[in-house]
Amino acid sequence: MKQKKNTKEIIIDCAMDLFASKGYEETSLRELAEMVGIKVSSLYNHFPSKQELLICIINMYSEFISDEHFHQHNSPTFQKFLHAVTVDNLLDCMSFKFPAYQSEKYLKIYYIIMHEKYRNEVVKKYVIDNFFIRNEQYVREIFDILNEKNLIEPVDSDLVAKTHAAIVYYWGSANMMGIDGEKAFFKGNDMLTTLKHFYNLILKEKKPSGSK
Repeated sequence: MKQKKNTKEIIIDCAMDLFASKGYEETSLRELAEMVGIKVSSLYNHFPSKQELLICIINMYSEFISDEHFHQHNSPTFQKFLHAVTVDNLLDCMSFKFPAYQSEKYLKIYYIIMHEKYRNEVVKKYVIDNFFIRNEQYVREIFDILNEKNLIEPVDSDLVAKTHAAIVYYWGSANMMGIDGEKAFFKGNDMLTTLKHFYNLILKEKKPSGSK
């Protein structure tokens, strides 16, 4: 039986809906309280400010790409990738597949992050630290290891890392602005397809020594 959500969880869910559909600044605490079905003063029993609520939502995204899944080269997932260098195994290492039962939630948070990255300093710092610095570092480390172990044809790991970041950033931004389709919640399908094509070009079977 599905467990009933508590008030704090309902507040977070309602805030995600409002922040994604209207924007963080455009959402008032009164509006949020009405959607939850409580008084504004009751919101402060769970979150001291709207900013703290936003930080809580962003941290939920961080938990998904936590060190348990990310940045651990000795993890079973990464070792599986080294034994079978495929695009799907690579994307598993990058935690680039949301659990099916949580995909809508995490993609909604991604949408909020993309929407607020130029308007909110907390979100801006998060994007710089995680979507660029941390993400690029991890992709670079992966391809440094592949180069070192001679598992692929030699590639510029820094260029791969920056191209990866550019693809992720492009699709998130394009969807936000309604490029190549109606403006809608970010689904991630086109981005994932582009990443797969990109990495298929890189992870081609290594040529035997001496072959042309």
